[in-house]
Amino acid sequence: MKFGTAQGYYDNLNPAELPLYSGEMYLEKHRGTYTSQSNNKNFNREFEEKMLSLEMLLASRGLQGDKEEMDKLWKEALLYQFHDILPGSSIARVYEETDIAYAKMFAKLNQLAQAQGVSFVPGKESKLLNLRGETVNKLVKDGDRYFLYQGSDAAIAPICYENGTVAEVCETVTTDYYTVTLAEDGSFQSICLKNGQVIAENANRLQVFMDVMDAWDFEDDYRDQPEVFMQLDSTKVRQFGDLTQIVQRYSFQNSRLVQTILLHKELPYIQIDHDVQWQDTGYMLRAEFTPKVWDSVVHSDIQFGYLDRPTTDNDAHEKAQFEICCQKWFDLSDEKQGFAILNNAKHGFMCKNGIISLNLLRSTNYPCVDGDQRPSHYSYALYPHNGGFDPVKVDSLANQYCERSLYGTEPAEMPAFDNAQVQI
Repeated sequence: MKFGTAQGYYDNLNPAELPLYSGEMYLEKHRGTYTSQSNNKNFNREFEEKMLSLEMLLASRGLQGDKEEMDKLWKEALLYQFHDILPGSSIARVYEETDIAYAKMFAKLNQLAQAQGVSFVPGKESKLLNLRGETVNKLVKDGDRYFLYQGSDAAIAPICYENGTVAEVCETVTTDYYTVTLAEDGSFQSICLKNGQVIAENANRLQVFMDVMDAWDFEDDYRDQPEVFMQLDSTKVRQFGDLTQIVQRYSFQNSRLVQTILLHKELPYIQIDHDVQWQDTGYMLRAEFTPKVWDSVVHSDIQFGYLDRPTTDNDAHEKAQFEICCQKWFDLSDEKQGFAILNNAKHGFMCKNGIISLNLLRSTNYPCVDGDQRPSHYSYALYPHNGGFDPVKVDSLANQYCERSLYGTEPAEMPAFDNAQVQI
């Protein structure tokens, strides 16, 4: 044995004798942490998005606001991102305490917004502040009504949809971008582009898998189980002019899920909201899709760009990636069309063997007893599109979809960039 420095060790290595690996340094563990503790991940995303909107507003006005209070909020949020809180692998007491803490943080953010004469709550008389300076196309829920914001103005007035009329349960809905056909189980039998090209079949089937592992991990052979799906109990359709609302109620053993599907004539994506009361331990809930478009890689959003991850199983490294993650979106495209999923804090997914599978919930029992067995709400959106992969387009849509916008009466000072790839 010879003592020395790390630098000396590397200087003595012969590169020609070392194996070469090209690709992501994928950690072959802890895939369950992309999904465990749904509410905590939602709170983290909500805080980050609200703080970003507030900071953009202050910057547009040349102000710092209450810097001391905002720094304090950021530091508290960073504490809750610490291992094992945000990964979802803490004990129950941690989430009981952070639920209370986040509620206080959101109340403080509301106060900071009000001090600037704005609000995070939309209304008929207020306008969406276009702080990114982009063309906006966004649908926002407010109680039993919806607001649609469209345009590129600094402040965008809403189109209000309320008092919808009960309609017959529909088999197909057509918009300016796509046509969806519903199956008997409530899923999408098909999603077709406007040109008639089928982009996905058997889409958004709510499949349940046994999951007896802990919050960190689940088995790599979980898909070898017999197929079990949530049961559709009822469907109600309401029509708000150009907006179609489909409310479906599902059940599995003691668990219940309400799925609201929103399809607007002028929105390029299908918005899906879930209100879940899960009451069964040891299961994993996933939304399953069979895309009719495929490629050797899937594009996965990360903090400052995206990664291409393999959809193949050509070697041990690729086989290990049976669950991968993204920030706000992932996109599977060929040269002519594509299928993307935008998400609000649903980070774990699979894209293998002709299947896309989005991980929605894991009811593990360790280290948090009865994990994710509390009321939870989350959302995601399906974006079928013509043309190949366009990272600027999908990233802009995902940012708008996830953004917690500010509303007011005074226009924002919008930024302007020569390059569309520069985004805030």
